[in-house]
Amino acid sequence: MEVRIRLADLDREGDALLALQRTGYAVEARLIGVDALPPQDESIDDLRGETVWVAEEGGSVVGVLGLEDGDDLVIARLVVAPARMRHGIGRALARHAIALAGDRAIAVGTAAANRPALAL
Repeated sequence: MEVRIRLADLDREGDALLALQRTGYAVEARLIGVDALPPQDESIDDLRGETVWVAEEGGSVVGVLGLEDGDDLVIARLVVAPARMRHGIGRALARHAIALAGDRAIAVGTAAANRPALAL
């Protein structure tokens, strides 16, 4: 199935994006051996501080990418629905961020124990 990336409509779909984020970050929390991660407790207002993109497959949102613009492009969040992990969605979102960065450097952080994120 083809992945389509588009700007998020936080007023219309913000709650669904937060729900996807909570489940995706719960997987990361288990991978790195913690109970929870801060993004699992975020609100719509936290998302509004970023440019938020979504990945869709077959009309369903399967990934979220949050970017902060500046001298560098910061990937503030990149999360994929657990059922769609390891299907190229994270890679498609990362490539989208790289394309948007142009000549700017890209900054991103993840836990050292998060092997899938490090491989990406």
